[in-house]
Amino acid sequence: MKNNTFIRIFSAMLCLLAVAACGGKGSGPEPSDSKATQLSVSSGSTLNADVTSYDLTVTCDGSWSAAVSDGGSWASVSTDKTDKGGTIHVNMNINETDDVRTAVITVTAGSLTKQARITQKALSSIIDKKSLQFDGPGEKTLTLTTQSAWTAQVSGAPWLTVSPSSGQAGTTKITVKVTEEYREIGSRNAVIQFAIAGKTLNVNVLQGQTNFLEADADRFYKFDQPAQTLELKTRTNVDRPNWRVDFKVGANQGAEAPGLWIKLVSSKAVKENTFTFSISENDRTYTREADIIFFIGDVSDTVTVSQKGVDPLIRTAAIGAYDVQDETWLYRAGNDMLSRLYAADGKTMSMRIINAADVTVISVTGVPVAPAVGDEVTVGFSYFQSGKTLVDTSYPVKVLKVGTEGEEAGLVWLRQEDGAGFIIKK
Repeated sequence: MKNNTFIRIFSAMLCLLAVAACGGKGSGPEPSDSKATQLSVSSGSTLNADVTSYDLTVTCDGSWSAAVSDGGSWASVSTDKTDKGGTIHVNMNINETDDVRTAVITVTAGSLTKQARITQKALSSIIDKKSLQFDGPGEKTLTLTTQSAWTAQVSGAPWLTVSPSSGQAGTTKITVKVTEEYREIGSRNAVIQFAIAGKTLNVNVLQGQTNFLEADADRFYKFDQPAQTLELKTRTNVDRPNWRVDFKVGANQGAEAPGLWIKLVSSKAVKENTFTFSISENDRTYTREADIIFFIGDVSDTVTVSQKGVDPLIRTAAIGAYDVQDETWLYRAGNDMLSRLYAADGKTMSMRIINAADVTVISVTGVPVAPAVGDEVTVGFSYFQSGKTLVDTSYPVKVLKVGTEGEEAGLVWLRQEDGAGFIIKK
């Protein structure tokens, strides 16, 4: 009975030894007395940085083992063994570095040794650039080469777009677009996150400032004839203390050198700069115009100033209707006209301007009883000749001048905006 038990135990041990010699899984050490007389391993390979698995084929007529003898920090092996050899499964991390790296796989069968080398390319084999720099709006291209599907995402940067934002294995040209200027001081950053094979790879995007200098939002300032003050504010992201202000004469007829009638009085240089200009009275009859140009470094901005001259209408004190354009029906010499009040309601009055020489009557209604310079009112205006009504309409007019003494006492100068005018005597 004891002999039978011994035989069964011995037979089981022989079976275990046979299995260990001819098959099974694992990469652990094999007995040093392996009876192998033949050992070969398939060639290694150079792989893209995102390849994470590769198989080697082993041919062996005895027991064998495999181990990573160099590169064990990022590569590992497992084995499937058969009675004729088997397969080594090499598992790798994605290479996120800028360096090519190589793992050495050593296969041992008794006194026989073979090696295979697995080389992973650098990160640039997946994404050709780790960073992009823009000076302003524009487009640049990334080349993405992957062994699997991928997605791209940009968070918190509405000024940056990526197209396409996903794809399959292969090589893809990706357009990275900055859509707007950065009009602040310094630069701004964003990150494009690529999700590939369970890993997130980043591409940094840096956009530098676009140097700018901008004056107040208004581009054009219009002033009446009297002397006054203009205050302009400017804003810039150029970190330089040296401002410069220049003038450029306008194109209108009769314009004079702006430095004679626009003068820089003071400036306050902070992040927002305030410039104060004095504008002298325009005693000419024409409108004058000039550009004020602000410079700082190599950037500039321009605003335009326009100032009316003395209104030609107030150069005369003769009652009558006038057209300073000298072309329309409203023109009358005025020197022989009379002005008569024919109605009033305490607030407004109605006047008639009569020219007996050509039987002309101009009726003006709605004139303020106590007009003041600058008042803007709408008056009725009718024009009769020889009893026939030629014009019956209304005009918005502005009070240009009110006579107070001497021959001008009681005279009121009224004028349409940039149009005809008339003088009445209350």
